Amino acid sequence: MGDPDDVPSILFVCYGNLCRSPMAEAILRHRLRRSGREGRIKVDSAGTHAWAAGDPPHPDTLRVLSRNGVEAGTMRARKVTPADLQEFDQVIAMDQENLRFLNGLGPSRNPIELMMGFMPGPTWLDVPDPFIVGGFEEVYEMLDGACEGILSRWFPDGGPEPSA
Repeated sequence: MGDPDDVPSILFVCYGNLCRSPMAEAILRHRLRRSGREGRIKVDSAGTHAWAAGDPPHPDTLRVLSRNGVEAGTMRARKVTPADLQEFDQVIAMDQENLRFLNGLGPSRNPIELMMGFMPGPTWLDVPDPFIVGGFEEVYEMLDGACEGILSRWFPDGGPEPSA
């Protein structure tokens, strides 16, 4: 697969890599750790634009993660590159605009998907950008549900159950 150690890899992409994609990265890492699967998937995030490259996640992103017991780690914003589309097994866009950008960036290893496509049942196509519209807690809930769907796809056997 994409990672040199043959570990599957997922890249979350939003606009500036300050809110949605780092939140999704932290949530998925947290879920992997809680379920005993840490290190079984490489997880990263990036943005379609580089205006915030090198910055930590938005303060409200960090607050909502902390309130939900999710460690943010030392993430820093970065811009997605054409090489990312070849390196990562799964590239996941937060909205239609991100998806269009990524599809125009170059060939990808596998089809690029929308984050909300991992939610069961009827879903929104886009994860709203809380940097623009607010609602960080609501975005957290959306991303948490979609991350559960991602794990169900990657580990269909269920594997170890998350602890409370």
